[in-house]
Amino acid sequence: MYQMEIKDLKKLRKNLPKGSIGKIAEMLGVSNATVSSVLSGKRNNSDVINIAIEIAEERKRTVDKIVDRINTL
Repeated sequence: MYQMEIKDLKKLRKNLPKGSIGKIAEMLGVSNATVSSVLSGKRNNSDVINIAIEIAEERKRTVDKIVDRINTL
């Protein structure tokens, strides 16, 4: 299994909206501590990483739409 670089995990974690750790934990049936450990590089869990990426991508799409709407004013 691929182990992500710490710098990549930091970037991913930075791009998650508030409350994402709890949301990921609930979705996967794991603890918040497990999700936090994965996102800090102490544990490896591809399911946590994949869901975190999906959440970060959705956040980016939402922010981009908002910026586009503002720029059309």
